[in-house]
Amino acid sequence: MIGGGGVDTFDQFLSEIWPMLRSSFIYSFSTLINALVRFTTLSIGARVLILGDYGALDTIFFAYLVFSGLIIMGLDSAILRFAFDDKENCSKAGKTLTTALVIGSANTIIFAIILICLLRIFGHHFFRLETNVLLISLIIFCVGYTISAFVSTNMRAHFESLHFFISNLISASIRIAFIIPFLWIENINLSTFILTISWASLISSFIYIYLGRKYISWKEFDKNLMVKMLSYGIPLGIVFVMSSLYPLLERFIVLEIGNYEWLSVYAASAFPALLLGITIQIVNMAWVPLAIKSTLNGSVSFIKYSSVWLHGLFIVLYLTTLAFAESIVRVFVPIKVNEPAVLFPFIGMIMLVRFSSSFTSFGLIMEKRTDLKLLISVVAFLAMGLSSWIFGRQFGVKAVPVIVFIVSYLFWIIEALVARSIAPNILIPFKLMIISIGLTGCIAWVCS
Repeated sequence: MIGGGGVDTFDQFLSEIWPMLRSSFIYSFSTLINALVRFTTLSIGARVLILGDYGALDTIFFAYLVFSGLIIMGLDSAILRFAFDDKENCSKAGKTLTTALVIGSANTIIFAIILICLLRIFGHHFFRLETNVLLISLIIFCVGYTISAFVSTNMRAHFESLHFFISNLISASIRIAFIIPFLWIENINLSTFILTISWASLISSFIYIYLGRKYISWKEFDKNLMVKMLSYGIPLGIVFVMSSLYPLLERFIVLEIGNYEWLSVYAASAFPALLLGITIQIVNMAWVPLAIKSTLNGSVSFIKYSSVWLHGLFIVLYLTTLAFAESIVRVFVPIKVNEPAVLFPFIGMIMLVRFSSSFTSFGLIMEKRTDLKLLISVVAFLAMGLSSWIFGRQFGVKAVPVIVFIVSYLFWIIEALVARSIAPNILIPFKLMIISIGLTGCIAWVCS
């Protein structure tokens, strides 16, 4: 077991929290910069695209995440994990990143072939794009996204926060520069908008390659390491794909039981949740490396105290966002519908459960029991899809995020209990989190 022998003191926690705050400051700016790209893209899309195309644009973003997840296949997590694991003999600079890039290249070819077959079946119906345009845009965007993810994770693993910040700043500037002119161009169609975003993603990834070039050497490719990274990363990769499939599945169900106008309302309601998603990214970037390091050093105080404070702060952030959700949507996503943020309360609650899972599932990550996390995620995904389809058809689109939250909450509890049994030395205030999420859910119900 990991984490034994630590001294659980609040003073020790304070000494360990400062590195997290310093890293969080840099990662916060970097993540906010990237989030600005997403905000800008969706906001411009709401202004220049027709109503139905805006919902399709939002759905395509999640298709990007799913396909990127298939290519990455958890290798970004493997890069970060093995950098702290001296027993795996993977600390040599360049070995993990190079091996990940080689695997990612092979994955791109494999899944592109599979994607061609799938898109010919249902691509145009859901995404409102010609099959060839959607295929090209997916591949181009996801290759750029994968390169950026691998190299930026390697920067985090080596605590190169300045390089991380610079690369994110330049990359985001390039992507925004590509789409800003659309505000002054009339009659922009969805195909042009999507292809522009995709090429911007690929071109902007070159800055990551340049700043991380010292860690890229094809001579460092290691077959043995490849097997280890795949065995560790694949379960996490599937979990990520499943988590990205959740919102994509929700949108498919909304479109099937509603129409493209409801799909756009769902997309607009999810816009304030981007703020919550940014917070999740920042915490994972800053918290996970330090949590791994402190656990391997035998300390338990950092995880115990930081998880309590961060969970509470996230609830405050959610409630604040809930209070201003309608105003946020009307300012940044000016689609012409009544109550554009009507679905946000429980979309935000889903984000709260996802945030809490970062802490409660940490024991599975440390004990390398990603197979259990995968099993729980697969069952949760199936239960979520079936229940939201049934209740959505029975009670309408508004029932979809409510059911997704309830199922997510139940399976989060199961995952947390399993993680606690596997890694009992990793202390997480699980009972407090259960109660606080339940009470916050009651507030969401009143506001919905």
